[in-house]
Amino acid sequence: MNYVSIAQTAPGAVAVNAAVILGYRLASFMGMLTALVATILPPLISITIIAYFYDAMINNPYIKYVLDGMQCGATVLIIDVAINLLRKQIKRNLFCL
Repeated sequence: MNYVSIAQTAPGAVAVNAAVILGYRLASFMGMLTALVATILPPLISITIIAYFYDAMINNPYIKYVLDGMQCGATVLIIDVAINLLRKQIKRNLFCL
């Protein structure tokens, strides 16, 4: 837990910072490099593949429908989280009175 809190204070993504700190702690410099590459490489490959095929995919009407549906789903999830947080806050404030 201490390493995660230290990683959150450093600039950059928390996962990368935590991987660097834990990799260094477990296996020194080579562990740090391994953890860094293992954290960065999968998203980099995925984004590169998506960017390469972006023009072909964005013009496909079925993919447009899927992306529109995902956008609606993400909006509903955000609203659900906001409502749940509001309910908890209201309950907490009622019990404090």
